[in-house]
Amino acid sequence: KIEHLYDLRYIDYKGLKVKLENIQQSQYVEPESPTTYFSNVCESPTTYGHSESFQSFPFTSIKEESIKEEDENQTQLQNESIKRKPTHSDPVRPSLSPLKIKIDNFRRANSLLTKVPSRLRSKSIQRTPIISLDTIKNQLRPDEVEFFEALDIELKKINDFYEEKESDAREHFNRINQSYEELKALKAANQSNSPRSDWTSKLFKERDNNISSPSTNETLFAIDYKDARKRMKKAIFEFYRGIEMLKHYRNINHAGFKKILEKFDTVTKLNGSETYLKKVNQTSFVKSKRVDVLMKDTEYIFNKLFGGSSRSYAKKKLKTPNRRHKTYYLPTIRSGIYIGLAAPSLYNALKIAIAENGTHELQLYAGLILPMILLLLIGVIMYVWTKLRINYKFIFELNPRQNLDFRQYIEITSFMLLLVCLATYADVTNLFSIQHPYYPLILVIVILAVVLCPFRIFYYSARRWFVFGLGRMLISPFIGIEFREFIIADHCNSLSYTFGALQVLPCFA
Repeated sequence: KIEHLYDLRYIDYKGLKVKLENIQQSQYVEPESPTTYFSNVCESPTTYGHSESFQSFPFTSIKEESIKEEDENQTQLQNESIKRKPTHSDPVRPSLSPLKIKIDNFRRANSLLTKVPSRLRSKSIQRTPIISLDTIKNQLRPDEVEFFEALDIELKKINDFYEEKESDAREHFNRINQSYEELKALKAANQSNSPRSDWTSKLFKERDNNISSPSTNETLFAIDYKDARKRMKKAIFEFYRGIEMLKHYRNINHAGFKKILEKFDTVTKLNGSETYLKKVNQTSFVKSKRVDVLMKDTEYIFNKLFGGSSRSYAKKKLKTPNRRHKTYYLPTIRSGIYIGLAAPSLYNALKIAIAENGTHELQLYAGLILPMILLLLIGVIMYVWTKLRINYKFIFELNPRQNLDFRQYIEITSFMLLLVCLATYADVTNLFSIQHPYYPLILVIVILAVVLCPFRIFYYSARRWFVFGLGRMLISPFIGIEFREFIIADHCNSLSYTFGALQVLPCFA
């Protein structure tokens, strides 16, 4: 939601570029085709070298000096031929027919056409440089004035939005700074009194927009210091991310104004960037350094609270990783391999079970395979959300620094699907020559071992997030729930058949 709000306030570079293209097109004249010119010549035949049609040729940007010089040379040659009497030594020249004269005129015009570009610039006029923004309307054409008026609208929109967000950031930082001072007092009180909360308070997370600004010291004393420190860390992360977005917003828009004004200078041969950038540089979103100060102060508080030794340590921890250009070739390849192995295994298992009338064994595996298909379809939905630019990570309150891409998520679910399909095939064919009831039991144990693996492999953070969410869902009657637990519980309601199959699993064993 926040990123979409910023997208609406960026400079309308595309719209400004369209206006600039209109300015560029207005400086060009479309020439007539040679066929049109030939028809004009045929309609009014004249003597060679003095064609009125040629003198009124529509190419306004052809150098008229070269044409006049050529006409003068032809006139001089004709005058000399009239004055000088022909002798016997002069060759006899055949008289040119009117049609031949017309064709020669056309060839001559066509040769000039090939020497100039297809879109010819109008007569070059030395334009006066822009003196100031106050004299723009008197110096520029209407379309160029419209371009600068659009720039003014964009500049006001960007500057107003930046000032609003910067003011909000300062207020937010004041609350964080106040909480930091109170947290230090709470730490001192905890060291002297060492209050301990009950076991439920460690799982409970208070949902409060002002998590970083408790009103009184009495409220702080009632909260466990560890829990308050954890919520303070989350508040600092979110605040620093907002400051990063605001700084990125400032840099992108400043660069956008520079680039579009450079294009204006290239098209019009004027000094628009030199004049207008002075106005841009005087605005708050360019001149203000408050964002940099807020970032430094936030890094200082983070170091004091969480034992950082330098500013670089705080920046490394607080900076949001840029995953837009990260590739996921290996997870995609592995997902394809897992699904490619799972599909034929499931097909052969179904084929053999139906042929041997052993469909009763498939009822249990149907309950185990349904969650995998559900999780795989969620991965497809995540792909659709990503393509539609729906910020589902913000909606589901995922950590922006530690979350899975949809390709990584599909890799986990496709691996689980492969385990279920292989177990189904092994049970139907009795691949390992063991008793049939042990196959589903072994499958459940393997799945639990993968999900609960304590080692930091196979997306440990994501598995840990899921297990904690599942555990909080199970004890939801005793604690406050979050949106994560609500979503997990909602999907579990769709798996009633799976829970029924798990109930009869001990009977098979």
